[in-house]
Amino acid sequence: MLFSEHKRFLRVLAVLFVSVLLAQETFAFSSLAAAKNTESYGKNLKGSYSTSGFPFTRWKKGSEYKTNAMLANFRSASGGTMGKNVLFRSRMPDGLNDENRIADLMMQDAGVKYIINLYETPASIRKKMTNSAYSSLYYKKIYRNGRVSGLRTLMHFSTKPERDANRAAMISGFRVIAAHGGPYLVHCAAGKDRTGFFCVIAEALMGATYNQILNDYMQSYLNYGYKSTRAGALSFCKKNLDFMLQLMTYAPSGSKWAKMDLAAKAERYLMDGGLKAGQIRSIKKHLKKSYNLMKRTKNGNYYFVVKIRDGVTGYVIFSQKVAYGKNAVLPEPPEHEGYVFEKWSASGKAVKSDMIINAVFSKITSSRAA
Repeated sequence: MLFSEHKRFLRVLAVLFVSVLLAQETFAFSSLAAAKNTESYGKNLKGSYSTSGFPFTRWKKGSEYKTNAMLANFRSASGGTMGKNVLFRSRMPDGLNDENRIADLMMQDAGVKYIINLYETPASIRKKMTNSAYSSLYYKKIYRNGRVSGLRTLMHFSTKPERDANRAAMISGFRVIAAHGGPYLVHCAAGKDRTGFFCVIAEALMGATYNQILNDYMQSYLNYGYKSTRAGALSFCKKNLDFMLQLMTYAPSGSKWAKMDLAAKAERYLMDGGLKAGQIRSIKKHLKKSYNLMKRTKNGNYYFVVKIRDGVTGYVIFSQKVAYGKNAVLPEPPEHEGYVFEKWSASGKAVKSDMIINAVFSKITSSRAA
């Protein structure tokens, strides 16, 4: 009797144990389902990404830019373990105006090997490259080498199709980095919005802090020609960065971004978009590498070499480095017996190429001497 009761007791315990396990499994499954439902790309977004309503007073004039790099919005992404001069960002490096022409020159100086174009489609890039007037010679060279990816993205992220299309383009850009060594250039039209989001992801992946990411993102707006107080720029850029970080992390608006593991969130964002663990490792490896390829860029300015030559002897009197668009300094002309100085062969103003400026002389004839 006691033995049979003991067996029944054990049977009841077993049933209870199984029930508890099933309950736990059900709870765990429902919790995972809830988490999956809550943490998904672009779900429950708050706010919007703004490209208007800037708290800036007016555009800068060209003469107000301190450096060529600021005018072209050209610089290297940084932060965390990001290598030096490995991932550059800029405005469109087209030769259509001075700002874009400078970006092309600085890209060449940086030794960029691959271009991630977030503004144009492959067809529009191809059409542009066949234009005989297209003067971004280094961009054309990279294109002919098959190293330009046209990944047209949208400036706004208001709908799911837009967000999905933008993420697909971003993932394609990171595939370029995974498959090839640098240096790289990523650009859109101005190099601040779409390029900004790409660099937010890259810098976060490499361990940059929230403040490093914020300062780099804000620098584009300051470079692009707006005047603002730092407080006004911070307030505006924090709102946009909050929106981008919601997309990258799946976390709610206003999260404590500075305390979050942004590197892990960036990695998940990329893997959810289709990248494999091995590709993530390759991206990190490639972005850790540093380059020191700058030859003509110093203190944010791209320089041309202007030589001053004596037109009588043919000797170069001196050489000078002149920043793009600035004026060369012309010395007092040399003196030669039997010759009179007439003019300089060029004014030396608004220099946009290497050049030789000759001191032009005329020989004094007997009639002229008389």
